[in-house]
Amino acid sequence: MAKRRVQFELLTTTMGQATSVLASLTADLAPKAVFDRPQPLTAERDVDGLTTGRGHVRFAMVADAEAFFTEVQAHWAAGPHAASILTGSRVSVHTCLHDEAISADCRSAAAGYAEAVK
Repeated sequence: MAKRRVQFELLTTTMGQATSVLASLTADLAPKAVFDRPQPLTAERDVDGLTTGRGHVRFAMVADAEAFFTEVQAHWAAGPHAASILTGSRVSVHTCLHDEAISADCRSAAAGYAEAVK
């Protein structure tokens, strides 16, 4: 049962910024048909002192996955959190094929892989 999956890693300088960005992304997810969220959206400090907000979500509807992929990019481009989200942040979307009888590389063209990096 292949589903579109969006995965992101957003770099910020503070935990407060990461928490605020993740709260906004959670609100963006609310009206969408989420198939599976294997982990909660999380923020953690790394050894360089930056905070990374992470998440990956599988969607029941392709349009919802594509919309969320675009919304994540909008947050770093011009949203209220644009100044907080640092260069090196990334988001990707692909068709998750791990559940298929014949597994394929999720980063392949066959999986419709697309990635955006700030």
